[in-house]
Amino acid sequence: MRFGWFDCIDDLEVARALFKAAGDWARSEGMDEIHGPLYYNTLGKQGMLVEGFENIPPFNCLYNYPYYNRLMESLGFVKECDWLQYKIVANHGVPEKARRVAKLVMERYNLHSGSIDALKKNPEQVRKFFKVYNDSFSQSVYNFIPFTDEEIAEEAESSLRFISDKASCILFDENDEIVAFGISFPSISKALQKAGGHLFPFGWYHLWRALHNYETTDLMINGAVPEWQNRGVSAVYYKEIADKAVKIGNRWAISNPQIESNSAVNIWNSYEHEPFMRRRCYIMKLP
Repeated sequence: MRFGWFDCIDDLEVARALFKAAGDWARSEGMDEIHGPLYYNTLGKQGMLVEGFENIPPFNCLYNYPYYNRLMESLGFVKECDWLQYKIVANHGVPEKARRVAKLVMERYNLHSGSIDALKKNPEQVRKFFKVYNDSFSQSVYNFIPFTDEEIAEEAESSLRFISDKASCILFDENDEIVAFGISFPSISKALQKAGGHLFPFGWYHLWRALHNYETTDLMINGAVPEWQNRGVSAVYYKEIADKAVKIGNRWAISNPQIESNSAVNIWNSYEHEPFMRRRCYIMKLP
């Protein structure tokens, strides 16, 4: 059973009561383990913060106080996996080798960049994009849950409005089929703090300003359809986003959580970077 949205005061008995209720339900449904915090799907908020409490997380990531982890361990939960996030210098471009590889890949496979702004206006292309998302990560991301049709509609309504060609890219083949993508957008975390959870009377203004300020961006997702993986297309979208970062005045980028066992985290060794946050999924065998 997955749990999420765990929130309580610093009291072990309160936490114990919450998880007893959750565990009783899980056993009644035939389940014998509980793990989390996890969301309905992999794009949602998951992973309990264990390092980086001094930083403000991207809006799609959880924040919690350090005592949450003490409560989890006291209840018998143990680490299942950790996700890592980094703060990267965004305006230094990509290494020259990556630039050469990107050019060769584009020419060899006759790829071209598309418009995300145009894609957002085409419902059929939006559905294709999320299908590609499901296919890209279904076999490679731990604990991955694909989007349902209903969730695709919800994400298209709530998330796509923040995405534009200024800080993201999408690649197509010669038949205009989606090959790969790199999605990022301006950080809105501080704006949400200022808004205090309300769009009115002035919350909308803080959000509007944040969406036009690219000094710090959140790197959300990047990937390629299965048949295009391991062909070098990652060099293309990293190069595209790095070039755009220079144009829009992007100084810092915050990476989305990546599981520590994924070799893809090594990409940041090619950039000036520092640790930003570490998140943990806990698991426990139900008694």
